[in-house]
Amino acid sequence: MTEELHFFRFTIGIWEKSYYNTTQKGAFLSFALQRIERRLSILCIAKDKVLKNRQRGNESIQKKLLSLALALVMCLGRTVPAFAAGTVKVVEDQILGLKVTMHEFLREETHRYSFDDGMFILEQTIYVVADNSTVTVEALEGRKYADPLLQGLNRRSIVSMDRNSPEYAAYQDFVNNRESYAYNSGESYVWDPEIKTFCNTNSSPSWPLTGVTTYTASPTRPEEVGICLDKLYGISPMCESDYAELIPVGTEHPTEPSTPTTPSTPDAPNSCTVKKGGTLGKIAAAEYGKAAEYKALFERNADRLKNANTIYEGQVIVLPAKK
Repeated sequence: MTEELHFFRFTIGIWEKSYYNTTQKGAFLSFALQRIERRLSILCIAKDKVLKNRQRGNESIQKKLLSLALALVMCLGRTVPAFAAGTVKVVEDQILGLKVTMHEFLREETHRYSFDDGMFILEQTIYVVADNSTVTVEALEGRKYADPLLQGLNRRSIVSMDRNSPEYAAYQDFVNNRESYAYNSGESYVWDPEIKTFCNTNSSPSWPLTGVTTYTASPTRPEEVGICLDKLYGISPMCESDYAELIPVGTEHPTEPSTPTTPSTPDAPNSCTVKKGGTLGKIAAAEYGKAAEYKALFERNADRLKNANTIYEGQVIVLPAKK
């Protein structure tokens, strides 16, 4: 029973004891008040039932809301990692005839970086992807893959390839009809953390895509040469961990190297002067027919070169005797 009912009964008792029980009018009034008491009791019981039902309803609603919240949390628990891992991004290169799909793309970053020990300051866009995510490269519609004769070969095979072989003829068809093929550029760089610059490590010719290619953008391991800025497919995907190691240059052009770049007088008659954009690999390919001979060039000029990836326009490089 509610407090209101107890208070009403207490009031009736006072009235009956004081005046209304001594007269007929009082007896009628007492009877009426008792009837009202019963009605009020019924109403109070009904009110209690309503409140209990409402409480049960609220508990039921609370349970439903809790279930819905738990379901929402579970959905978010499954969805958030997908968003954290990135989204799918597709970039097409009409020149190379390639479609590059980054399956866990995070963002685009465009900054100015040093190339070849500060010889060039270039704006570079890097497509940052999640660590250990996959990147798929395939031909655009209307572009074809490499001739089956070139399957299993690569751009380095050209040097030793028989000029009268079917494989060389297939390669020449690619060279003469490049716009019909999907191909990579043969251009890539490696980051040198000591001098904070990208060094050109691949000056090989372009090569037709042999088929759909999928690779993993994994963080560079300590035993590897360095972080690779791969521009083979027109754009430069790079995993988050590797990108965090890069240091863009400021708005001012860096100062020239403190050590003189002009070498001493060559002690051999055979030499060449480095042209703009030149590398030891390009010089080796032009002079010896093999880009791999850059190691011999570097060893011969070790007294004037910091490393095999750092040469400058105008330098004089001594050429070892041809074998």
